[in-house]
Amino acid sequence: MRYIFLYTLFFLSMHMGIAQPTKSPLAVNTMEAQLIKSTLSDENLFLLMLALDEEAQPSDSQKSLHKLDLLIEKMAQYKNRQNSDFKVIKNVFTKISRHYLNQYIKNSTLAHTLKNGEFNCLSGTVLLAYTLQKLGYQYSLYEANYHVYLMVNLAEGEILLEPTQPFYGYYHQPNMIAKRLNQYQKEGEVVYSQGAYRFPETAFKKVTLKELAGLQYFNQGVKAYNQQSFDRAFYAAMKAHFLYPCTRNKALIILTKKARKLQIIKEGLAVN
Repeated sequence: MRYIFLYTLFFLSMHMGIAQPTKSPLAVNTMEAQLIKSTLSDENLFLLMLALDEEAQPSDSQKSLHKLDLLIEKMAQYKNRQNSDFKVIKNVFTKISRHYLNQYIKNSTLAHTLKNGEFNCLSGTVLLAYTLQKLGYQYSLYEANYHVYLMVNLAEGEILLEPTQPFYGYYHQPNMIAKRLNQYQKEGEVVYSQGAYRFPETAFKKVTLKELAGLQYFNQGVKAYNQQSFDRAFYAAMKAHFLYPCTRNKALIILTKKARKLQIIKEGLAVN
């Protein structure tokens, strides 16, 4: 349900400054390099989130998007036959759940979700956002405590979509939305009680699609750090901060930079 997080070893780094990045950091493939230097429209951001893997190819991403766009065309046809936006959004959530939200895997990326149905809150939210945008709906993205979710903004009211509850994570009644938001808060407190760092800027903060792309890089940076692949972790953290300058990403840069230095020292001692 939550995107991956680092525990309290972050606090060692919180008061060390890092200048806000002005250049895109090292890319893992040509596709990523082209996209991260481009005008980051929502379409390009979506493609960028498909370009995380070193072997990612534009043809693979285009194939995945084509399949998704065909599904969205069917949703658009359903929309044209309906006079209720609530029914249309429910249909969107049901179709995306059936076709893409098959197995929750905390380390999933958007590419994994489109390819084999492995998802987490971040990839599911981005997928829903892309679909809703194609259908002409307004939405808001939110970052809670170690979680992200989406609200659809309709004239008739709001709808909260929770992608980690496929088929059932559709909330349109105000009391149920309020109950769900309160649950996010409680879940965040549980995570904090387990030793997670309390980041003040992530309590129900509205975020952009660009910042969600940064969060996906943050997740991959943490994953690489836990695997002791400190070079990969460092560059992922740099890209996370490039897209989403914030305290958490600064801390990950500092942490991975220190780990890289220690690794080099240890390797040097081993050689000698």
